[in-house]
Amino acid sequence: MSKLVRQARSCKIVEDFEVGRVLGRGSFGTVTRVVERATGREFACKSLSKARLVTDNDRATAQREVDILQVMAGNPNVVHIEAVYEDADHVHFIMELCRGGELFDRIVAKGHYSESDAAMILRKILSVLKSCHENNIAHRDIKPENFLFVEPDEDSELKAIDFGLSCFLQADEVAHDVVGTPIYIAPEVLRRSYTTKADIWSAGVVLYILLSGKLPFYGTNEKEELRSTLRGHYNLIKEPWPSISEPAKDVVRKMLTMDYNARPDAETLLSDPWVREGGIASTQPLVDAVVAGIGEFLAMNRLKKRALQVIALNCRKSDMKNIKNLFENIDEDGSGTITLKELQLALATSKLNLPELDAQELLNAYDVDGDGVINYSEFLTATSNLRLLTTAENIRDCFRRFDIDEDGSISVDEVREILRDCDLSDDAIMDIVDSTDHNKDGRIDYDEFYEMMKKRSDGLRDAPSRLNRLAADADSLREYHPTSDQQNSNGS
Repeated sequence: MSKLVRQARSCKIVEDFEVGRVLGRGSFGTVTRVVERATGREFACKSLSKARLVTDNDRATAQREVDILQVMAGNPNVVHIEAVYEDADHVHFIMELCRGGELFDRIVAKGHYSESDAAMILRKILSVLKSCHENNIAHRDIKPENFLFVEPDEDSELKAIDFGLSCFLQADEVAHDVVGTPIYIAPEVLRRSYTTKADIWSAGVVLYILLSGKLPFYGTNEKEELRSTLRGHYNLIKEPWPSISEPAKDVVRKMLTMDYNARPDAETLLSDPWVREGGIASTQPLVDAVVAGIGEFLAMNRLKKRALQVIALNCRKSDMKNIKNLFENIDEDGSGTITLKELQLALATSKLNLPELDAQELLNAYDVDGDGVINYSEFLTATSNLRLLTTAENIRDCFRRFDIDEDGSISVDEVREILRDCDLSDDAIMDIVDSTDHNKDGRIDYDEFYEMMKKRSDGLRDAPSRLNRLAADADSLREYHPTSDQQNSNGS
């Protein structure tokens, strides 16, 4: 088999590095701490499993990420890539080790911060985007988890660490594939016609959270979150916004401008009086509710994120291929979209005995752009990631894995063990348990765990789970052979 990354060294990584503990896990592989045998220097090693690089695009991603990191070399806010190794099973990226933790972790640990601190963080994110866009790169996944501090020190540099979804995109070029994280994704990405300005929107969402401790676009489920993003309605009036300065709110408005042609670029924003270094951003601490909100937002994601990692790593390879196969089977005429008739036929001829009435409900749930059909990007949004992973069977299996002493609940000590590689404080562990433990007995029972996993990912509750069952049920796939709102109070 030819190499996936042309710059990769073909020797075994263990010949040059001593492999240490796991720092994190993802759907494509792991990140471990490694030590270079010749120098004793420490690095992070991001290892991508070739078995999980299923599609041609997955395999091309490894080469593209290396190319982009090399183009971005020299930017003080981008992690440095030292070397690439490739063997029969993995591609290994040897990268700068960041020991200072994630962005939101630092804020919560600090306990207080100001508009000036938020402006400083935004400057670093915009610095990365300015460099990306000048080099014709769209990042496409700007979110707090993709930024780490190099050291625990107060004045440590903040670095972007993940360019796995990034692509080369000319200034006048329009991209069409839907990628990114729903909470931060720009509306034009959902409409499948966007430029590098989509990154500015995502950074604006991060700024909104930094200033308020809340999400600008939300709903009772992921579908409603995406609808909210498409409407572009967000709140700059309710608490804590009365205590936030008008210049800060003005930057939020600029970055969350619906018309991306009118949205300012990174260079323009860096010169804004509130954003620029030594500018007018206040040094007065923000209200405690902001830090508390960020802490709750972070805590709710920690345990769920680890659970999704565990589930993803234990999914069968066939599950990962079922989505594409199912779409192609349902799309009887090969048009690249699924019509109501095709969806009705799929539900009627499956082994799941689902009523045809559900087809319209499913189509409405996932037809994000409202054109009356489901395209492949919308189908992926509907069936992959959380919806494919958070089946009742997978949640139950994950709960059993986390319930180490098999007493029917997850204790504080078990959460600490589950997240032992996250270097969380005891208070942070307790916050995670408290935010999920609704009956306040100090433990997370199965119902509480299930609610956490399904929150914001239920779609239309029962209806999307039916489409999930089509995607996850290999038997139904083999048997199926078709034969012929919120007020707009953004203070503007």
